[in-house]
Amino acid sequence: MNETVASALRILHLSDGKPGHDNQARGLIRALAQRCSVETQHILLRNRWQGLLRSRRLPQGFEPDLVIGAGSRTHLGLLIYAKAYAARSIVLMRPSLPCAWFDACLVPQHDAPRPRDNLLSTVGAINAVAPHGSHNPKSTLVLVGGPSKHYQWDSARIVEQVATLAERNPDQQILVADSRRTPAAVLDDIKTLALHNVATMPWRQADAGWLAGELAQHASCWVSPDSVSMVYEALTAGCRVGLLSLPAASASRVARGIEGLVAEGRLVRFADWLDGQALPQPHPLNEAQRCADWILQRWPELAN
Repeated sequence: MNETVASALRILHLSDGKPGHDNQARGLIRALAQRCSVETQHILLRNRWQGLLRSRRLPQGFEPDLVIGAGSRTHLGLLIYAKAYAARSIVLMRPSLPCAWFDACLVPQHDAPRPRDNLLSTVGAINAVAPHGSHNPKSTLVLVGGPSKHYQWDSARIVEQVATLAERNPDQQILVADSRRTPAAVLDDIKTLALHNVATMPWRQADAGWLAGELAQHASCWVSPDSVSMVYEALTAGCRVGLLSLPAASASRVARGIEGLVAEGRLVRFADWLDGQALPQPHPLNEAQRCADWILQRWPELAN
């Protein structure tokens, strides 16, 4: 918890325990903290009924101004805690309950949200990555996902593309990191290739802040298209981002969102890179800060 400040903006974060959802909340809290003093409390909800029953009491004297959360498990709790403390409820991502029930909804544009006065459409899900860093031009990060309902996974195809990146960029130091969804054979097969300029990082060996730190150091980043959150994190970090090739399983909202980023010139497909197209120059993307500014403009009294 942050050090208590008399005029601090008090934020209650309801968590469902999912790292991706917590990452969004951390990003918003960090962005708000760059605009004003904040004091935070975190509550883990193991199921949606815990929020309904308010099974966790807050410390004496802590009365939140904002209650935030991501994930359907938090939605009832957001409404209950906000009502109990006369706080503003802010839901991250498209809620399972009507948007009109919340004071503010921060919803990725690939969810195609309907325009509402209390809704801000974001370029992807917000995250806790800082949009700056040293960005070594001689280093490349490759982020590998795994089977998903949006793309047809092909481990051999991913390994082949990593090998091509290494062979065509002999002066680059390439670090390949997998994720919880990645089949174990992917990193094993990459190691078997014994490429002189490629190292691997299993997700089990990475701590919570590892990815943000690496994104700040690598000038270029290649991401498999199923790893949507990592695509937006790489863009936020200011990397030049390429998209590894996997066929879309369907014309899903996620696939359409990725295609939109390609059309906007934020990403370059692997096949286009092979044909000579350079990775794009970094496009400024700091959606967490944009959301924080929108909240404080909507309720300026929160920053006082």
